[in-house]
Amino acid sequence: MTSSVLLLGLLGERPQHEYELMQSLENRFGGRYSPSPGTVYPRLRRMVDDGLVVVRQACGRAVYELTDAGRAELDRRRAELDRVEASAGGSLRGLTDVIRDDVRAAVAALHRELRAGGEAQPGS
Repeated sequence: MTSSVLLLGLLGERPQHEYELMQSLENRFGGRYSPSPGTVYPRLRRMVDDGLVVVRQACGRAVYELTDAGRAELDRRRAELDRVEASAGGSLRGLTDVIRDDVRAAVAALHRELRAGGEAQPGS
């Protein structure tokens, strides 16, 4: 997932809290993409659940930091990160790919949450 590898890359640079990560992503894309909390927060929770990231409290904020497993995953996906950053940094196509992936992931997460909560799916 594109956003996940970007978050891994940012956390590989230094620990950050949620808002810093969103700002870092926006800066990475020259202000052309502003990720929403609905995109970033679920990814971070998933990365914590997967053992790639740990959350620490600092000055009343949750700060995310890579674990050893997270650093290993970042090393494993370094070529992917380099491709995504080169593509997204240099073209609108790369940016739209990131946005499309985020929208698809958000919709899939919403569907999973609705199914887990026993809510009726649209059209069912």
